[in-house]
Amino acid sequence: MLRRESVITLGILLLSIGGLLFHILNFKGFALPIPKEKMVSDSSLIKQRGRGVQKDLWISQKGGYSHHRIITPYSTLTIRPRENLFELIEEMEKVTCYLQKRIDGGKEGSQQIQRLQSDRGRYFYKDQSFDAEKVLITSFKIPGQTLEVDLDRHTPFLRGYAKRAFISLKRDPLNLQAEQFKAHIYCENPL
Repeated sequence: MLRRESVITLGILLLSIGGLLFHILNFKGFALPIPKEKMVSDSSLIKQRGRGVQKDLWISQKGGYSHHRIITPYSTLTIRPRENLFELIEEMEKVTCYLQKRIDGGKEGSQQIQRLQSDRGRYFYKDQSFDAEKVLITSFKIPGQTLEVDLDRHTPFLRGYAKRAFISLKRDPLNLQAEQFKAHIYCENPL
């Protein structure tokens, strides 16, 4: 009897996860119409705190997918009514963003990974974009084709600071813009 209940519960859980994954993979932005009678003023906000937040994004590119990851120990998701839609912004503390910028094939393969680190960053769900201020940007060329986040054992070929960084995650190739970026290049031809 207990085994049958466990199998049924597992089945329901797997269907729920499958539905959630389908929804996430087909996500085109968050915009729910709100009936006028249920409209709240622009001053009302809904906030939700999160701990140990990790966002993994896969973007289609020539010959496969690039993998990107945003990690933060603390975040606050803010839901704000705008006209007749909801705007979702996630504010993150001590955020680290890993971007798989280039993947090269071959027997062993190699990849170029950019790591962005900042005390504060924001993820905009509607635009699928990320921005941060006072950003440390490091670029690595390492073997393999799977996103690696333990980069401290590798030597970066570029390291610098930007006053502000903006990433559009909708575009292919990924678009990183850095304002007032000052960097050091540690080798002549990293690619």
